[in-house]
Amino acid sequence: RQLEKLRAQDGEGLARIHEGFDNGWGFALELLDPDLLDTQLNVVNADGTPKIVMGIEVDRWLTPVAYHFLARHPSESGHVAKEYVVIPASQVIHRFRKLRKGQMRGVPDLAPVMTTLDQLSGYIEAALVEARTAAAKQGFIELSPDADAPDPDTTPSSKYTEASPGSIDYLGVGEKFVGWDPKSPNGNFDPFVTKGEKMLATGLNVSYMGLTGDLSENSFASSRAGMLQERDAWRIEHSDIATQVCEKIYPRWLRYATLSGQLKLESDNLTRYEAVEWRGRSWGWVDPEKDVRSGALAIAFGLSSPQEILAEQGKELADVYGDLASAKELAESYDLEIATPSDAALPVEEPAPVEPP
Repeated sequence: RQLEKLRAQDGEGLARIHEGFDNGWGFALELLDPDLLDTQLNVVNADGTPKIVMGIEVDRWLTPVAYHFLARHPSESGHVAKEYVVIPASQVIHRFRKLRKGQMRGVPDLAPVMTTLDQLSGYIEAALVEARTAAAKQGFIELSPDADAPDPDTTPSSKYTEASPGSIDYLGVGEKFVGWDPKSPNGNFDPFVTKGEKMLATGLNVSYMGLTGDLSENSFASSRAGMLQERDAWRIEHSDIATQVCEKIYPRWLRYATLSGQLKLESDNLTRYEAVEWRGRSWGWVDPEKDVRSGALAIAFGLSSPQEILAEQGKELADVYGDLASAKELAESYDLEIATPSDAALPVEEPAPVEPP
C-alpha cells in the first residue's frame, strides 16, 4: 500500500528486499525514498549505448542490473561530492506505471493534469475573492466638479472609510457616494468548474463521479458505464502490482518463512506453493440482485461457471463451498434448517399482460 501511495505521489515506489534479516521471519522489506535514486546520473558506454539511465544501471536490453542510490538525501548533500550505494536489481522492487518501451522511471499521476489543475485553482481563488468583494457592497466617494479642490498639505492622498451594520456616515461638502455592486458569483462558475473537473478526471483515467462524488448529473446507466471503464483501469493496476511487487516478494518470503519455522506446510517441496494466482479487490453494485440473477442465468445456460462468477467478486469457489458446509454443519448442531443454493429459487419476473386492442 505504501509503494502504491509513493507511485501515485512521486511516480514510483521503491523498496529493498532483505533476505536473512534479523527478525522472526528472516525476511524484511525496506521502503526507499525515490529522491535517493539520482535522476542526474546518466552514463553511456563507449559505443554510445546507455549504461546508467537516471540512476539505474542497465544491460544491452535496457534490463535493470543495479540501482545507484545516493548515500544522503539531495537536500542534505550541499556541496559535498555525491556518494552512491549500489544495490543489485534482484534486491529492489521498483513499482511504476510503464507507458512506453525503454521507460526507466515513473511519472506522478497528477503530472498530465498539472496545468489544468493550476488554472482551475486560480479561477476558484479569483471567484472567491470576487464573491467576498461583492458581499462587502463597497463604494467610492466622488467629489462634485463645483467643490473646492482639497488642500494637498492637509488632505491625505488616500481616504478610506469602514462600513458597519446600522452605521450612518456624513459626507463632506461636494462629496457624493457612488455604490459598486458587482454581481458575483455569476452563472458561469458551476459550468466552468464542472468542465475543469471533467478534464481532470479524463487525465487521471477515472470517472467524474468517482473523482468528485457528484451524482447530480448521473443516471444509473451512465454511472454504471463510467464505473465499468474506471474499474477496468484499476484492474490493469492490480495486474501491474502483482507483476512488479507480489511476484517478486512471495517466493522469496515463502522460502524464509518456512526456514524460520513461522510457516508450517504439509510438504517440503515449495514449488507446490509457488504457483499462485493474484487477484485484486472486487466491487459491488447498487443493485446486486440483478447481478446475482444474471450470473445464475449465465451458469444455467452454460455461458459461465461458478468459478468465473466468484472470481469477479474476488472469491474462491472452494472457500465459498467450505463456508456453506461449515454453516450447514453448525445449523444442524443447533437443529436449524437453512436454505442452500440448490434449494433457493430465483424469483422470475412475469411479463405484464398485454391487453388486446
